[in-house]
Amino acid sequence: MTDTFVDRSRQDPYGFARLVELVRRLRAPGGCPWDRAQTHRSLRRFALEEAYEVVEAIDRGDPQHLAEELGDLLLQVLLHAQIAAEAGHFDVADVCHRLADKLVRRHPHVFGQMEARSAADVQRLWSAIKAAEAGGRPGLPSPADEPASGDGKTPAPSPPAVPPLAAGRAGTGGASGEHGGAGDRYGTGPGAPAAGNPAAGRVREAAADQGAPGLPPDVRSQSGARAATAGGVDAEDWPPSALVQAYRIQERAARSGLDWPDPQGPRAKLDEELAELDEAVAHGDPQRIEEELGDVLFILVNAGRHWGVYPEAALLGAVRKFRRRVRLMEEQAAHQGRRLEDMSPEELDHLWEAAKDRERGRIQGSSAEHKSGI
Repeated sequence: MTDTFVDRSRQDPYGFARLVELVRRLRAPGGCPWDRAQTHRSLRRFALEEAYEVVEAIDRGDPQHLAEELGDLLLQVLLHAQIAAEAGHFDVADVCHRLADKLVRRHPHVFGQMEARSAADVQRLWSAIKAAEAGGRPGLPSPADEPASGDGKTPAPSPPAVPPLAAGRAGTGGASGEHGGAGDRYGTGPGAPAAGNPAAGRVREAAADQGAPGLPPDVRSQSGARAATAGGVDAEDWPPSALVQAYRIQERAARSGLDWPDPQGPRAKLDEELAELDEAVAHGDPQRIEEELGDVLFILVNAGRHWGVYPEAALLGAVRKFRRRVRLMEEQAAHQGRRLEDMSPEELDHLWEAAKDRERGRIQGSSAEHKSGI
């Protein structure tokens, strides 16, 4: 059986209508049993996996592979749109029109009369428009609505080099000096909260707030109704990845001024958190070890953001690299007629170093290769 959209040059130059119809047919009676059984929820893992595969294709620097993986990701969009259309919620046309309207609305410097002469101007305008949208205010923001320089959300998809949560249990401290340390650090430097702001001394407890992501309740209450504007730390649902949650809460907190002025701050905090983890391990308290390990991971995300590294991509790259090297080790062991499980630690170390040597020079463009330390 052939599909009906074959004249791509005239009726459907981009092939999009053809794809929409193919997905509709897959979901229709007599279509594919697997596709017909899917729901929004059952497809969640595939959206994540396909997004990760797009990142992998980008890291490989292979345009043809990237084109294929972008198609797989687009399929997820079309499937969700078709499922929603069948339920009478929205269809793919709604998705496209909403996106087009948003692009026009958020780029008044291109499609309207406002001016943006630099990337920083675009960031400030972007942030003000998002805040206006979140507050239900129609129209474009006035100059008074625009945030101060450096507070905006970068519209580009790559993570900005601007750092995240500085006072947070991003880098936390021990029970001693808990309030004083953060307060001292916020006493000087650009973007520091005003003197007397209780958030300055308590934001460091954020990572210990295990009940829900975001800043602790005493900090949330500073802004009234749980961050009603786009700049609030709890203004949206959180994705499933803890690394992504950490990155985004730090990004939002940074826009509120809860930030280190430079990468040296989180780097020093990392040493402090590692020392606290060592102390917890020495005491053998599993609960405290878990908490302190969480603090270390949280501050690593924070430090990485200062260095311009997106933690999810960095860790994913490290996982892929580890898998590649283990496969190389297994191949080498198989050539010897042996299994890794039967080898001594010294032999495994030798195979590991050999795998690293074989791999060097073949990986290009992966930041995790250079920064993960594996």
